[in-house]
Formats: sequence, C-alpha cells, structure tokens
Amino acid sequence: MYTKELDAVKDSGLVDEVIRELKKKLGQDNGQSACAVRQALVLGKLSKEEETALSALYQPVDIMPAHAPDIDIVVAARLSVEDLSSLALGLPKSESSACIFHSLLRGKKVYILERGMEYLRYKDTAHKTLYRLLQEYEARIKGFGIRIISDILDIRGQEDVCPVRQAENISLSASCEALDLGGHKLLRESDVQKVRGTGFGAILIDRDTIVTPLAMDYITNHNLEVRRK
Repeated sequence: MYTKELDAVKDSGLVDEVIRELKKKLGQDNGQSACAVRQALVLGKLSKEEETALSALYQPVDIMPAHAPDIDIVVAARLSVEDLSSLALGLPKSESSACIFHSLLRGKKVYILERGMEYLRYKDTAHKTLYRLLQEYEARIKGFGIRIISDILDIRGQEDVCPVRQAENISLSASCEALDLGGHKLLRESDVQKVRGTGFGAILIDRDTIVTPLAMDYITNHNLEVRRK
C-alpha cells in the first residue's frame, strides 16, 4: 500500500517539483554552493555584544550593495522618523530605507532593533495625534513583514519557529479567518501569494499538502498562520 502511494506521488511530479524548489532556495540553480555563508546587512551601528550575537547566526556586512540583492537578511540598528514615515507610505527616500524596501520586495527578512525606533523617544513630548500616527506607521511596516525586535538573539528565536501548526491545536476566531487553499497536493509560493491584499492572517490547507520551501519562506516572511484540515 505504501509503495503504491509513493509511486503515485513520484508519477505526479511532486517529488521533482519539491527538488526544483529546494535547488532554488539553496541557490544550486545558479551554480552556487548549498553551504554558502548566510549574510546579514547591518544598517547603523550595533554594539559589540550585538555584533557578537549576530555573528553566531550570520556573517555581518555593512557595505550596502545596490538595494542589497545578495544578502539574506537586513538588521537595522536605527530607524529614523523620516525613514519610518517613508517606508509606511511606500515612498523610500534615503539609501537605507530604499534598501529595506527592496529587500522586502525580494522576500528578505528585515529586523529593526526596538531601541533604534527614533519616534519612541518623543512619547512624552509629541502631540498625541502625531504620536498615534507614528504608531500606526509602525503597525503598517510590520504588516509589510518588518519585525521589531528587542534583542539580536530574538532573530534566532524567530528563525527557528515553524509557522505550520496542526488545526486541532489552534483556536479559530473571527478575528483571524483563514483563506481556504485546500485541494493542492503541492502548495507553491504562487498559491500562497493569493492571500495578499485579502486581509486574511491565515491559510487553510489539506492535511497531506506538501508545502514547498519558497512557499514556507513566504509564509514566514508575512507572519501567516497555517491550518491543516
């Protein structure tokens, strides 16, 4: 029985599709080494301790290539009020905000240290309406996939967390409805992208659906919740 099911999966082309997705993720299609060192572009100045902690996970680089196409993640030690506002409006103006913006477009993970969120310094002096607007801007950039962290070590925690959870362990609520993507034997990145602009914070898939690596990256980058039927 098991052999027949395995042969059916092979015949359907699912195995080949998964292999192609893995090769894309590992860079093998471009002749790159699967063991290439992962790089973190650092925007701003990290403390000695923060640099040490980040080095345990990534190779920090501070030379900004054109919109950072080759890095794996971006870590910003500071985000000015101007950069926060321009990112929230989708109109990056500075070199660093443009780098963050284009990294998000490429599906890269972007982390910003909470201590570097400049607007927080003005909590006691700024007009309440203005401060509330900046809070809304922060919420908006989080919706783009940017993660605000209190410590560099939080990156390790978020990198290790698997967003896929079994349906029986999830309490369904009206505030977090799921987009039904059932019927897919293989869930591709293009399938998951259908959630964009719908307002859903979760997707619903069949229990035996195989999630490709690129689809999993999209799920993680956009903080989506996966529920299995």
